[in-house]
Amino acid sequence: MRLHRSPSSTEIAACKPWLREELRLIEPEVILCLGASAAQAVLGKAVKIEPIRGQIIHATASKNTIVTYHPSAILRAEIGPARQHLYDCLVQDLRLASSKLKPQSGALEPQVTGSADATELDSEP
Repeated sequence: MRLHRSPSSTEIAACKPWLREELRLIEPEVILCLGASAAQAVLGKAVKIEPIRGQIIHATASKNTIVTYHPSAILRAEIGPARQHLYDCLVQDLRLASSKLKPQSGALEPQVTGSADATELDSEP
């Protein structure tokens, strides 16, 4: 079940000046677009996630732009192989984005503390 609707093309266009200005000021090393709406806002056109996810896209906003699934898409997917696939793709894309960041002096290295699977996403602590 979907609790929130995706923004319309008109709404994305209305917010584009603010997004452009933020990106100009920040000059991000990497942009990770979580979902099709974010990808449309950054890339300037509607896209399908599957054909381009996991790739580095040289966009105007950043030479390291990555498109992946929105976390809510994983939660909406039926528990089983489909959900696991989406989860694995998101994790791969997060790692790809992380690998494109320049090391910062004094920054802590990320710690991997085991593995998870998508079935754990719905379980209560």
